[in-house]
Amino acid sequence: MTGAATSSRPGDEPGDELGGLLEAIERCRCQHAPFIVGIAGAVAVGKTTIARAVADATGAVVVSTDGFLLSNSVLCEQGALYRKGFPDTYDVGAMVEFLDALRGGQPVVEAPLYSHDLYDIDPVNTLRIERAGTVIFEGVNALAPLLAERLHCRVYVDAADEHVEAWFVERFLGLCDAAADDPGSFYRQFTGLDVGARIDMASMVWAQVNRPNLEQHIAPTMANADVIVHKDASHRCSVTFHDDEPPAVLGDDGRIAGVVVATMSAEPVEPGQPTEGTESPEGGESTGVADPTELAGRIAVVTGAGSGFGAAMCRRFAEAGMAIATLDIDEDRARAVATTLASEHGVATMAIRVDVGDLGSLADAAAAVETGLGGCDLLCANVGVQQFGAIDRLTDDDWAWVINVNVLGTVRTVASFLPLLRRRSGWRRIVLTASSGVLVPSERLGAYQTSKFAVLGYGETLRQELAHEGIGVTVVFPAGMMTRHLESSALARPADTGAWVLLPDDIEVLLASSGMGPEQVATPEHAVRNLVADLLADARYVITHGSYRNEYHQRLAALESAFDRMERS
Repeated sequence: MTGAATSSRPGDEPGDELGGLLEAIERCRCQHAPFIVGIAGAVAVGKTTIARAVADATGAVVVSTDGFLLSNSVLCEQGALYRKGFPDTYDVGAMVEFLDALRGGQPVVEAPLYSHDLYDIDPVNTLRIERAGTVIFEGVNALAPLLAERLHCRVYVDAADEHVEAWFVERFLGLCDAAADDPGSFYRQFTGLDVGARIDMASMVWAQVNRPNLEQHIAPTMANADVIVHKDASHRCSVTFHDDEPPAVLGDDGRIAGVVVATMSAEPVEPGQPTEGTESPEGGESTGVADPTELAGRIAVVTGAGSGFGAAMCRRFAEAGMAIATLDIDEDRARAVATTLASEHGVATMAIRVDVGDLGSLADAAAAVETGLGGCDLLCANVGVQQFGAIDRLTDDDWAWVINVNVLGTVRTVASFLPLLRRRSGWRRIVLTASSGVLVPSERLGAYQTSKFAVLGYGETLRQELAHEGIGVTVVFPAGMMTRHLESSALARPADTGAWVLLPDDIEVLLASSGMGPEQVATPEHAVRNLVADLLADARYVITHGSYRNEYHQRLAALESAFDRMERS
């Protein structure tokens, strides 16, 4: 239900203005066969409908970039299923090979297909293209730099954000309705929600997945377009040439004379934080740098970096130009994240397998980071495991495992890397991952929440003790996220500590007691959106997301009441 899903829907018709688009495309036409037209734009903006209408009028073959998405199994292994549609979730090399095969004149070229019902690559069928005169290559990333330069005509479909969001919600509701009679549909899992909850879910996906992808990666490629289709709320289209001039024809070398191909940009880090020596929002002297660009070249070490919240922090730090050490008990996942960051952001990275339950493992990792990257300026102790269960059901092994990883693992991580921070100078930070459950506890997470209360207490003391050294400490309180945390917790539990257990009603009881519904679950990218700015401001606490402020104030009021009773006695 995220970034790459595309579908036509009733009422989304290009309308009478399609003739203008056809004329614009013809102005781009060259003698090369096949003539390749790229159509890009936001999720749900109507690319597929427009592509099919153009194909109906011209006899073109339509190929969707969705077919080049990595499979769900691969995305799950990378912890990136919830980011489907972002650039790193596609096999870009396969798309380049496909377009090169078309341009090279191969008589038969095959393209993979995507099944929206399965929400995955079609495991059986492919699209066979034989000597096509025109091919339309449509998708959110069709005008990405490596692809745009291989197209003969580049079309970008544009519309106001509020219109596209409304169309996305409308489409999501339609897919849920259709899934009621299709047990194999990915959207069948949402049919039990009422309409209001479905709308909340779709709006959350738009806000936390599709809009960031649009702003960071899709919209910048409009600069690569020859033709721009502007859609209004009623799907009426107006067509203009980019810069009001017809484009140059693509040459045989695959390059466009006079056209600059834009680079997809990352979301800028928010500037304007206090400079060194000014008051920080938390009170006291700020030990931070004000300009995010000054983080470039500094070194971040993140545990639990192989997926989820840890991987999202790594991406945010890499966007700021920091070198990254990805530490995780799953070395393959840590390496995959490190490789992607080095490729996308050009930063130095290294990946290390670490077991935070083993002090020796952390000591070896610290030595490797200092040798390989030169030290540590930012340490994120992010590893945490969950064990569900009512308190009277938890065993000694449950408690020992959770406390060893979440509490002692945090202590061991800081103990191992603090000497590296002390040997550096200037801006230095330690980030400890707690939980929203510390602020608003819920049922069935007794061991986990107890461990995170301990992390908060440890962080409070650590902040005070390191203040005179200029090393800031920030405690982060994430709420529910779209991650593989439960899966990774189950896999991380040693066999000799007993089985990892999750009863059918554990999640239901948890949600009911916390007052948080599925619409409040966020993506890790959304959760870390302000993290760099908060760290630059030497924030004492970071609350990532969630609508539980009233519940927290009720708890706070109970504590204030206890003070009142004490003072009156």
